[in-house]
Amino acid sequence: MSIEELEKWKKAGKLAHKALHFGKNLIQENRSMLDVTEEIEKYVFDNGEN
Repeated sequence: MSIEELEKWKKAGKLAHKALHFGKNLIQENRSMLDVTEEIEKYVFDNGEN
């Protein structure tokens, strides 16, 4: 694995960590999992790099 690939994996891991914490704050009684999932997906899309 190259240094560049390793850096990409590290960035992805950091984003996943942030998305996990973002998502856990969205979970509420009477809120659908689909709604929560869509918000998390949007968070990852908006904060990730191509």
